[in-house]
Amino acid sequence: MNSLREQLSVDKFRNEKEKQQGLEAMFHGEKKFLTNGGMGAGFTEEEFCGAMAEAGFPSVYSAAVPGWKISQEPAGRQNSNNLREMNAEAIQSAATYLRQRCEYAIKGANFMEMLPSYSDSREEVIKSDAFDVLMLGAGMDEKLPARMAEANAELQRREPKRSLYYMPIVSSVLAAKAYYHRYAKRGKQPDSLRVPDGYYLELPIDEDENTAGGHLGFSKNRGLDPDAFDPAAILEGIRKFDKTSPVILAGGVAYRDQIQKALDMGFDGVSMGTRLLLTRESGMSDEQIIVKYLNELIGIIVDQNSSTGFWSSRLDVPYTERTDETMRDALLKCVNCVGSGCQYRKNRECPTDETYCIYRDLIKARLGEDVGIYFSGGQIVIMRHDSLYTSDGKPYVPTIEEGLDFTLTHDSPKKPKYSAETQAGPAAKNPNTPLAS
Repeated sequence: MNSLREQLSVDKFRNEKEKQQGLEAMFHGEKKFLTNGGMGAGFTEEEFCGAMAEAGFPSVYSAAVPGWKISQEPAGRQNSNNLREMNAEAIQSAATYLRQRCEYAIKGANFMEMLPSYSDSREEVIKSDAFDVLMLGAGMDEKLPARMAEANAELQRREPKRSLYYMPIVSSVLAAKAYYHRYAKRGKQPDSLRVPDGYYLELPIDEDENTAGGHLGFSKNRGLDPDAFDPAAILEGIRKFDKTSPVILAGGVAYRDQIQKALDMGFDGVSMGTRLLLTRESGMSDEQIIVKYLNELIGIIVDQNSSTGFWSSRLDVPYTERTDETMRDALLKCVNCVGSGCQYRKNRECPTDETYCIYRDLIKARLGEDVGIYFSGGQIVIMRHDSLYTSDGKPYVPTIEEGLDFTLTHDSPKKPKYSAETQAGPAAKNPNTPLAS
């Protein structure tokens, strides 16, 4: 029997024909695969994707605010128009880099639909001709099936044997079904709409009450109940209307037995976030990996303080203190990253509001600053004790290759004696409990 790595890795293709055959095998359910979650702003960039490719796995580039370096520009240049320009430059630069380093590797790009810059960034990714799979979450784009059909028609006029695939990022049967039936099956010209090629099922919490990292894919007003996010039940629901497209599982995946369990359920692959964030090639600084992620005194907090309004899972460390000065600075440098729904702007007059500016504080983490938003999955309280993160008795930051090898050969240990609630705070049990930073 093939090892788990052999089952989930892809060949190192020598030409475009071989790559297209590999993609067809993945999207026809003939080849299972492992990939990474796209983590913005700037945590899964081109160097990360190149390392994933060299390790033998499909990669996902984060196209959610790839032009984040605009935050280092003078305040007068930090606006939505210039952000779009820098997003485009970053995507084209990444495309050039990836063509040179791993031209025939399978590469994806992910997006957040709620961002005003989404459609422009999506078009830049399509235009770059360097990516094979588009993944879209944090909202739903009812026009995407038509745009993907159009993009494929344009591509195949130039290269008849190539395809551009897409996978909605969903957390329920209802969302997957909306893409398949409501968006992609309407109209009298089926060739003008492309049904999803697969589904990226990202669940906010698993049966062991481990949260996924970052923004959690469920309704702002919905409780965080593991029973509501049963992966087997959701997969069964998807299979009732789409029997063949691959469905991969994300959220709470960091060890061999967790991957094998997903495959045994019938999933076509898995995606990992936190495990691969804690590597040298990610955009997270080695110093902050050691002093924050590997620090057993730092727990996980689940709150609704993101300016997106969504629940999120992060390390329980301080973000920028809300003062008149920091508020003025954030508003002066606002790039309208999350649009009109920004809770930070909406609540700026409320003295007790605890919302943070996601643009500012996530980029602070990207730059390795002490204060910022450090997203993480709940399993970090277990993972940080793994031998992977120690060398010669000292804290160690592994490479992507080392992280993948460890994951594919080590089962999850038993939970520490302290409870998840002790580490994660009351929101782990009751997401309606407000938490202070």
